[in-house]
Amino acid sequence: MTEKKTKTLISWLIESFKKNSDRTALEVNDLTLTYTQLLERALKYTALINKIKNEEDIFIGLFAYRTHTAYEGILGILFSGLGYMPLNKTLPIERTKKALINSGISKIIVDTTSIKYLSSLLSGIEKKFTIIVSDEQILRSYKDILKPHTIITLENGNNNQDFMDITSDTYAYLLFTSGTTGEPKGIAIRHKNIVNYIENLNNFSSPTCEDRFSQMHDLTFDNSVFDMFFCWLNGGSLCVPSDQYLLMPWAFLKDKLLSIWFSVPSVAVLMKRQKMLKKDMFPTLKWSFFAGESFSDSLAKDWKDASPNTRIINLYGPTEATVDCSYYEWVKDISTKESLNDILPIGKPFKNMDLIVIDENLQIVPPGNKGELCLSGLQVTEGYWNNIELTEEKFIKVIKNDEIIKYYRTGDLVVYNESYGFNFLGRIDDQIKILGYRIELQEIEAVIKDIVKTETVSAVGWPVTERQVDGIYVFISGVNMESAYIINLCRKLLPNYMIPKKIIFLDALPLNVNGKTDKKKLIQMLTNDI
Repeated sequence: MTEKKTKTLISWLIESFKKNSDRTALEVNDLTLTYTQLLERALKYTALINKIKNEEDIFIGLFAYRTHTAYEGILGILFSGLGYMPLNKTLPIERTKKALINSGISKIIVDTTSIKYLSSLLSGIEKKFTIIVSDEQILRSYKDILKPHTIITLENGNNNQDFMDITSDTYAYLLFTSGTTGEPKGIAIRHKNIVNYIENLNNFSSPTCEDRFSQMHDLTFDNSVFDMFFCWLNGGSLCVPSDQYLLMPWAFLKDKLLSIWFSVPSVAVLMKRQKMLKKDMFPTLKWSFFAGESFSDSLAKDWKDASPNTRIINLYGPTEATVDCSYYEWVKDISTKESLNDILPIGKPFKNMDLIVIDENLQIVPPGNKGELCLSGLQVTEGYWNNIELTEEKFIKVIKNDEIIKYYRTGDLVVYNESYGFNFLGRIDDQIKILGYRIELQEIEAVIKDIVKTETVSAVGWPVTERQVDGIYVFISGVNMESAYIINLCRKLLPNYMIPKKIIFLDALPLNVNGKTDKKKLIQMLTNDI
């Protein structure tokens, strides 16, 4: 008897692409591609990668931004049996360069909008890269500029259907997130992690091949995994907004007749500020998913008023647990009672996931007690890429039911209710979220400490609007330097959403009873200064 193969993202995608061959798979810019057309384009990348890859290749870089190349490249890489590592031209070059070096990749697919930034990205890196571009014209334009790196085009590859026979343990992607030392940390996710994730989404929602999905998230943000694969594995149409639509998401939602929406709550807050959460504004919406930051019950009510036919799902999960690992469905009136401080619960765990709450001694606390949320299960990665020390710090062993189990420490403070699941209470450490991006304040502090050459630097998130942090303020003592100079240097080293709104100089930073910087007093200073 032939052994049944385990499901992988590749096998599942191939099945869906063949089943939905004539349906629309992708709408990006002015281009619309059917599943057959998208597959044919992706396989050109697959053929070329199969031709040039070697045993050392685990991931292929993807330097592309909201173009057809980005999506063709991702699929082409996956079909070659390798994982993709997204790079983003809108992020600071130096930060991206650190991630690039850490990843160990040597081959990069580049689109026409990003290639102009490639020379700066590769500058100072001794390794020679192989750059994959779409046509000969790009090759001729950049061949000399990108020396000594090798540029090749898709014309060197054939369009065949030799899909790689991989296992569920094969890596699918590598993402880099904010790190406490100023160094981005790599998180590698396997096919089995994504398969369990998508299967869980399908368990409590019901997308069809008629659905039109939003793609609001950058590819370097793991919410994009939901956008692409939840859509394509169900035969839907993935709709990619232009930069103009990103500024007017309500127009994107209406014009594209979207039926499945996924964004950070901040996007809904933006629509509310634009006075576009009007009654019955979005009648086509069937499912509305939110994740990446706290989602308030009051905002959910406003969203429901604007989307009368939708069901609202609040998802929760760190990148380390493959996008999301718990869910909660908003229900009018009931959710108001189950929310804490107007924040919706993060709900109950996905199948094949185990969520526990521990105290400072790493002991499991009973339901109703506050503590740190820890995760284990099929979606959790084994650790951080090329970072054993951080892995040992964040991935711990806990005794549960007389069994020693490895858990990931989220740093999130929660309390468990047996009726509806977990309530999120805040961060245990100094990690905050802005626009859905998880930010370690220590990373900002590390960058500024290096600029001003002092350790007396403290960053805080303030103020809180719609339960989200609005901006970052940095306090510095013992330094005589222009704040504009510091902020301008930060723009070269940090993403826009991590740039401080203001630098405040003090004679000395306030300390608490433990001799540590008292951030509560710093926030109080900002509050009193209004």
